[in-house]
Amino acid sequence: MKVDEKLPVGTRIRFLRELSQGPTESTPPFLFAPKDGLGTVCKDKYGCWEGHMVTWDGCRHAFGAVLGTDFEPVRAKKPRGGA
Repeated sequence: MKVDEKLPVGTRIRFLRELSQGPTESTPPFLFAPKDGLGTVCKDKYGCWEGHMVTWDGCRHAFGAVLGTDFEPVRAKKPRGGA
């Protein structure tokens, strides 16, 4: 996986670290995504500098995140056993 790789919209992801903001003097704390939380790559309407716009399953607010630092794609599990 290359850091500059662009994942398709709809790709399922896992967050590698907690992504949060605040609190500040004017805003309360906000959790964008917890470590090991699952989410989805969404459409980047604004050209975010992080490379991908993503959402956490626990919040619909889209935010920028860096592939390989903030999140990784969830690989499909191979089925066990045989037919």
